[in-house]
Amino acid sequence: MRALVVALALAACGGGDEGSSSTTSSSTAPTSTTLAAPPVTAPAIGTQSGRLDALPDAAVAPPVGLRIPSLGIDAPVLPVGVDANGEMEVPEATDVGWYRFGPAPGAEGSAVLAAHVDYDGRRGVFFELRRLEPGARLDVTFADGSVQVYEVDEMAQIPKGDLAASGVFDRTGPPRLALITCGGPFDADARSYRDNVVALAAPVPAAEV
Repeated sequence: MRALVVALALAACGGGDEGSSSTTSSSTAPTSTTLAAPPVTAPAIGTQSGRLDALPDAAVAPPVGLRIPSLGIDAPVLPVGVDANGEMEVPEATDVGWYRFGPAPGAEGSAVLAAHVDYDGRRGVFFELRRLEPGARLDVTFADGSVQVYEVDEMAQIPKGDLAASGVFDRTGPPRLALITCGGPFDADARSYRDNVVALAAPVPAAEV
């Protein structure tokens, strides 16, 4: 299969009870959501080159669970790719998606886990992600039963058009984890949030757990 340049987009992450959030521009929450493609002018969250028939190193077990005690999150992680529109697939409200054509958690580069802030009138797994603070710890469980602890070292709110240049989809460099959801004001016309909320975390050595 030929190599593709995939424009990854967390499209239309809105749809639930986001009216109480300080990150929205309106007190009226959207009532539904869809993963349909946004207008062609809508910014993507990142650009990633890769072969869609290639998976990460088989020696690295895929992630199957994410736990963030400080936010009360304990959710399954599902492998996702891209849809027919070239957008990153994002599971429904209760699940987290791991971008399986990028690094797996623990491998070199940035492993991406994405989830909705709200979806189809319900709070998404990452509804409270913006409240995560540097120093918070989280656990990633793998298919082989192992667990890796991560510590958040940076929180950012990034315009969607700038995320590609932020390095969150890097395939090289030290292992790190990027948790991504939508945030900022909600554009009712585009049915999309303006920004992405990103939490970056580094693995904690076993001796420090």
